[in-house]
Amino acid sequence: KAVIQSIWRLLVTEELEIPYNRGYGCNLKRFEQYPIADVTADEIFEYIKQKVAENEPRGVIKSADAFADVNNNTITMRLHVMVKATGETGVLPDLNVVVGKT
Repeated sequence: KAVIQSIWRLLVTEELEIPYNRGYGCNLKRFEQYPIADVTADEIFEYIKQKVAENEPRGVIKSADAFADVNNNTITMRLHVMVKATGETGVLPDLNVVVGKT
């Protein structure tokens, strides 16, 4: 559970938030101007996979379900993770990414 919790902490920490580890965290605000589309969900997923690979090598993002909410300008990502050492799998809480802002 520690690895899954660590991945979640990585995703909800804003880049530059930790003074001595500026690269830790995710800059999900970078997607604010992207359209609400499947290609945007794919780009968010690839970005998240890359950040996890760089910062939490004990786990891996296996897949994601993406849901668009046009009324709230969000893409909700439901991420499925796996702990490499044990093969344990889990689903992270839903991650809402603001997109489609004009």
